Amino acid sequence: MFGASKTASGSNLGPSDPYYEYVTMLLTGDGTNGAQNNTFVDSSTNNYTVTRYGNTTQGSFSPYGSLWSNYFDGSSYISIPKNSNLEIGASQDFTIEYWVNPENVGGSYNNVFGMSSKDYCGVTSSSIYLNGDSDPEIRFTTTINKNTWYHIAWSRNSGTLKGFVNGTEVGSVSESSKTYFTNLSTLYYGAQETGSYPFKGCISNLRIVKGTGLYTGNFTPSTTPLTAISGTQLLTGQSNRFIDNSSNAYTLSIASGSPSVQRFSPFNPTVPYTTATIGGSGYFDGSGDYLTTPYNSANTLSGNFTIEFWLYLKPITGGANSGYNGVFMMRDSPSWSSGGLMIGIKNNYLMEFYTYDQGSLFTTAISPNTWNHIAFVRSGTTVSSYLNGVFCNSYTASTSFSGNGGPVWFGNNYDGTNYYLNGYVTDLRVVNGTALYSGSSYTVPTAPLTAISNTSLLMNYKNANIIDSAMMNDLETVGNAQVSTSVKKYGTGSISYSSDNSTLKAAATPLFAFGNTFTIEGWFYPTSISQDHPNSLWNFRDGDINNFELRLDSNGSLTLHHDGNQYAGTSSNVISTNTWYHIAVVDNNGTQTIYVDGVSKATGTSSGATQYTFANIGSRPANNWWYTGYIDDFRITSGIARYTANFTPPTTAFPTY
Repeated sequence: MFGASKTASGSNLGPSDPYYEYVTMLLTGDGTNGAQNNTFVDSSTNNYTVTRYGNTTQGSFSPYGSLWSNYFDGSSYISIPKNSNLEIGASQDFTIEYWVNPENVGGSYNNVFGMSSKDYCGVTSSSIYLNGDSDPEIRFTTTINKNTWYHIAWSRNSGTLKGFVNGTEVGSVSESSKTYFTNLSTLYYGAQETGSYPFKGCISNLRIVKGTGLYTGNFTPSTTPLTAISGTQLLTGQSNRFIDNSSNAYTLSIASGSPSVQRFSPFNPTVPYTTATIGGSGYFDGSGDYLTTPYNSANTLSGNFTIEFWLYLKPITGGANSGYNGVFMMRDSPSWSSGGLMIGIKNNYLMEFYTYDQGSLFTTAISPNTWNHIAFVRSGTTVSSYLNGVFCNSYTASTSFSGNGGPVWFGNNYDGTNYYLNGYVTDLRVVNGTALYSGSSYTVPTAPLTAISNTSLLMNYKNANIIDSAMMNDLETVGNAQVSTSVKKYGTGSISYSSDNSTLKAAATPLFAFGNTFTIEGWFYPTSISQDHPNSLWNFRDGDINNFELRLDSNGSLTLHHDGNQYAGTSSNVISTNTWYHIAVVDNNGTQTIYVDGVSKATGTSSGATQYTFANIGSRPANNWWYTGYIDDFRITSGIARYTANFTPPTTAFPTY
């Protein structure tokens, strides 16, 4: 699972990071001089000028090539309706397998799934266990550590049941009398019946195969996501939604708590994400964010056309976006006139294709917190709508859509005062003159779209320069924070902070709930140290008071603060100007250490876990505490204390896989 990664073609990418799966932010700072995340381009041959308003940003989050798991917080679980297809007879071969990364292995039971008091499966710190519809329970001794991925497999073949951990057999028993899943009750994923004995941590690629004992001896676990082979009755925990990828297509419903989908799995990505990668997304925060491009006659939709895009909508909770989430609009004024066109999502999650002359076309409701491919296609006079490749409905519209000379708007209604989009959009493509999709269904694109013939507009967010190579965070540059190629530690550039009011903001995310084991590190090159206020190197917050911060103080010392209290601090003159320093803060189960160039400089004990929501890298804007200088290769690793003693700082850039 770890070691050097390879591309799909087999070429070696060089050294990899054995803890990359725990990296929740990686800022390499590579790009072109002066580059920010605030510049957007049209990738069609028209090359329209795109103007940014609000805090619209772009980054690496997209529907392509992500590897997923499901996270359970210890009080949450998923329910799957009872179905006779799951029944496994007493003499029937079967395989149950899954990947787990537990945060808790204490106690006697941590159930990956359970149906009744007899049907369940899970792990503890010293065992894996499985039980069917009758006692006794089968339990094999093995060691399971926290915050580590394990492949667990149970395979019954010709009356012999074997248990495997990471492909190594840990136990075997003659067993041909047990039945499984014959109680025909709800199957709970992440717990046992009604939420008892819940699992805490990540589960990926849970697969139940009936009729085949896949493993009879030691084996190498799959290095890619599992597939629905013959006999597969359940396959889940491998996409950006709670879905069953088996042919049964069971409905997975949140039964309790807030289980979540995570971009985190036991599988290494096949390629690193870089600034040259096409296929990120634009993030619109639902409050003042939108883009416009001027009117151009090439966008007039007089005949066949295709408008398609990927949309990841945040839940609609009220406010300015509660009535409408605008995605794409052509109109000349707030009051409309002929030729206007508006595409968006209403507050009941219904897609809308609305024209001034023809009215509305409503389609099937979309799901929030998941990527949806949406397409509107006109062939002749028939406009058809599609959701994730499936035809929804159609109506007749022969109107020429041009917006009557008005601009094209993205993420907002015309006047820029309401109907803001709250979510992500990528690969918005307008093909003028071609109906790309027809019939009842089509295969949804699996790669970023390109400017094919007749493409009049293509927004694929290809030019983001300050991106998160871990593909997990939305980044916004504020002030004069930008990529610089003049001063850098590794790669082609660093993030420059050349004046007050410059910062790199990361949107709110549960990824910043670090707990009490993590590593935050990077290379810092201060060009000046303010004598008037602390210089905030990074600041994680959930409000104005609660914060977690590393400060460079006026005397050249580093101090670590939690919620206004100092927990650790170095002596003075540790940091000076115009020099690169590797600075790391490591929390090892509550003991926090500041390392400078690999040497421990200060240690403190935190009174609680760090549970914050959003971040500012290079500032504390609430107090005007700005950092001036450069930051390169900034990395956050959650759940891992990378350094527990003095160490040699990295001599090359951090691996991006």
